[in-house]
Amino acid sequence: RAALAALREFYDWAGRTQLLELQDPSLACQGPLLDQLDRLAGAGLALSGERASTRRPALFEVEEVAATGFGVRDDDGGGQWLDAAPATSALLRVGDLVLGALVPGAPGDARFEGPVVVLPAEARALIE
Repeated sequence: RAALAALREFYDWAGRTQLLELQDPSLACQGPLLDQLDRLAGAGLALSGERASTRRPALFEVEEVAATGFGVRDDDGGGQWLDAAPATSALLRVGDLVLGALVPGAPGDARFEGPVVVLPAEARALIE
């Protein structure tokens, strides 16, 4: 919340002092992000692995959510099913973005290593 407020202040400052009319990309996801912050933070913590990963993090989109797990797809079209506790699955929504280092495996054996960040679908506008 503080980071978004600081970003908003920067855009206001740029408009007032530099006469720049910049469009603040955070406005597109500000409501969805702040409204869902507790859910998103909880999902990220639940999906984070205990040990750091040597794999490069990638962006995944949640395609399916069930009581016992969820499916993700990467930007190249590769999909993976991950088993998850019902409490973790309940935190995810179809369309959520998951940034993390995925260790692929057979359905149910895949997992994330290291820190994971979960964002609402509307955050894609900030990433692209």
